[in-house]
This record gives sequence, C-alpha cells and structure tokens, in this order.
Amino acid sequence: MSEPILNDVLTPEEAFKNNVNCICFELDEEMVKGLERLKKLFDIPMSVIIAEALRPFINTFLPIADLYEQGKLTADCIPDAVKCIESLVIKADVAKARLDKEVKKLEKQQKMKGGAGNERKGKSST
Repeated sequence: MSEPILNDVLTPEEAFKNNVNCICFELDEEMVKGLERLKKLFDIPMSVIIAEALRPFINTFLPIADLYEQGKLTADCIPDAVKCIESLVIKADVAKARLDKEVKKLEKQQKMKGGAGNERKGKSST
C-alpha cells in the first residue's frame, strides 16, 4: 500500500504532477462532508478511509473477475464469492454492534453525569 499523503484532496492536475496513484470519482455532497468531518475529528486522510473501505470489496471480486477473463467462471465459483460477501456483511455487523455498544456506554455516562447534576439543582438547602 502506498503511503498516504498529508493533503489527500488533490486536483487531477496535482495528482499527475506529483505522480500520485489515484482514481477520480464523484461523491455527493453528504459523502464529502462526512469524510471531511471524519478527517477533522480523527485526523485520518480521506484516501485511507475510502481505500480501506473498498479493499475488502475489491479483494472479494477480483478472483471472480480473473476467472471470468480466463473463461473459467462457473456456477461452482459462486459459493466462494457468496462466502466472501457474507464475510463482509458479518464484519459490518460486528462493527455496527461495537459502535452501538459504545454509543450505549456514552449515553449511560451522559445520563449519569446529567442526572447527578440535575438532582443537585433540584434540591434546596432549606
């Protein structure tokens, strides 16, 4: 894998000039804002976020593409592809479960902090 560059938002001209391996594709405004926010919050270059998300997808389908090009793609190959897709889904489910757990933990902490503060405010000293 190539090393990420510090400013990974490049024009095609900048990418060509700096001999950067890239593929330009269009993202909707919501995706761009989300990636920029993730970069700002977690200091992860956008190219790394996108590349790591695409890598399992590419790794799943390249063997199928190879077989197709060789004229060897048969119905027998489909179960292996399905296993890879299932693996992607399972990984996504695990990641979601971990995130949900973290969200619940943070919500519980906020309730505990907020609840303690509200109880004190509600009591009078008389």
